[in-house]
Amino acid sequence: MPEFDLTARPWIPVLDGTDHRHVNIADALTHAHRLHLATTDPTERAVLLRLLAAVLEAAAGTDTTARWDAQWRSPVLDGAAITSYLERHRDAFDLFHPKRPFGQCALLTAANRDSHALRAGSWSGTASTLFDWAQLGPARPLAPAEAALALLVLQGVHPGGIQSGHPGDPRTKGGKVYGSHPGLLSCATHVTVEPAGAPLKDLLLLMNPPGPRAAGDRPAWEQPPPAAAGREREPAGRLDLRTWPTRRVRLMPDGGGHVAALALHDGDRTADPGAAVRAADPCAATSPSGARFDLRGRDGRGRDRGFEAPWAAVLALPGGDRTAAAPVIAHLVDACERSAVAPETVLALRFHRVEHTTAHRAAISAVLAPLLPLGPAAHLADPAVRDQLLAAARRAAALRHRIHKLAEDARLPGGDRIDLAADPGVRTAWDLYLHDLDRPAFEAALDDALRRRIARHLGATPLTQAAAVHQLTTA
Repeated sequence: MPEFDLTARPWIPVLDGTDHRHVNIADALTHAHRLHLATTDPTERAVLLRLLAAVLEAAAGTDTTARWDAQWRSPVLDGAAITSYLERHRDAFDLFHPKRPFGQCALLTAANRDSHALRAGSWSGTASTLFDWAQLGPARPLAPAEAALALLVLQGVHPGGIQSGHPGDPRTKGGKVYGSHPGLLSCATHVTVEPAGAPLKDLLLLMNPPGPRAAGDRPAWEQPPPAAAGREREPAGRLDLRTWPTRRVRLMPDGGGHVAALALHDGDRTADPGAAVRAADPCAATSPSGARFDLRGRDGRGRDRGFEAPWAAVLALPGGDRTAAAPVIAHLVDACERSAVAPETVLALRFHRVEHTTAHRAAISAVLAPLLPLGPAAHLADPAVRDQLLAAARRAAALRHRIHKLAEDARLPGGDRIDLAADPGVRTAWDLYLHDLDRPAFEAALDDALRRRIARHLGATPLTQAAAVHQLTTA
């Protein structure tokens, strides 16, 4: 049986200065102060951050704000603690270990899928070949580094619905398991804080707010090897959740370690995956109603539109009549208020949201992954300025909703073309406003965009244009 130790063999794509290379888990963490993730795939980026954040917390987690601040101020992460921890659990990080392969179930012995099943493009239902033409050709064996990253993505976002059932799973009927849940990463709008130019070290610390570990909370590699049958249970905490075994998988390598086939069956489930994620994941962003955080806004009939609003990041801030959209954002604001994050640091939020084709979430239709600006940390540190930013963002969001409704009421075809969030002038003005707090200039840009869109798309006369603008802006 080949060996591929994820703590010692290079597989994580990074930028080290201008050098593009691959590193192992140990190097990614001990050199995190100078590395940046180099993958261009947003889901690969999200699952790698979750894995590295889980290893860091398990090895050197901080239970108090003072200890977190000390790690933040330190030029490097605690290399001694990380190295010692990985050495203790080294066997559990071997991708092809005979008894406890990383992220898999050693009890699966019969392959039922080829390597196409590890390609996320194949999870788009009957239209999968439109998104991934490689599905039309023969399955290509994956090198161990590719297979490891694909395995993380599969465990994070593999869609639900009907899955292949293991013969030993009592939920299996006719070889199938029904009502399977998707990967927990895809059950929430996931958010990470990204200071401009920040290395991997800063991103990981901002993903791990300080606090005591929940009772019984352990990452998958510290838990007993899983049985072939999936379980019905709830995550014990964020370490358990970030390493959740959505599927029972076993990669089947050839003599050189390339993966051409695998066993793939349903894995562990929660009673309500959305509720489980909201309860345990500090990066899960929610709306005031408790639903997944909305990035695109709604049109006049309550449907999603296809443009991410540039002010969505500000709408996730705590303040006024609502709580923070995610614990990591409250953690960021607290760090700004006590000046742990330098006032001149320019901040942004990166969101990750998986869209599905059906209510059963049986196929993926899109992945949204915008990086939206927050402005300098000095502004977040001032409650009055945060309230000012929130008021401006809420007004922009309300105005956007009203113009969508106006287009719907007028039965305007292609009403999404009037979306204020898509206007380059509005987006530029919003970015400037986050830095200079010149609200009149931003509102002037909104007014100008309104007039241009009403004139172009609603075909109104100058008089009715002015009336429409007045109605929209004073409603």
